[in-house]
Amino acid sequence: MPDRGHGLRPAGVSTDLPTGVPEVNRDGESGLIVPPADAPALAGAIGRLLADPALRRRLGQGGRRRAHEHYGAERMAAQVTDIYRAILAPFRP
Repeated sequence: MPDRGHGLRPAGVSTDLPTGVPEVNRDGESGLIVPPADAPALAGAIGRLLADPALRRRLGQGGRRRAHEHYGAERMAAQVTDIYRAILAPFRP
């Protein structure tokens, strides 16, 4: 559901699974989260986004901000570097 008139990323709907998805998509901040296997909740969340352009915009902006802050290339590279340093620390003189 891109909000093409504003150049923002679309808001998303995801399920509340213990796979890390709720960590990426925060309910009410960067998208909407519904219980797994709950078709009525999924339909309701999609309906909310379709009916509310301001909500789509706010969640789309939140998603873009969250992606940049937590999953941007610089941050991910720094985290990988930290992991390697921690792994290699015992082998350093």
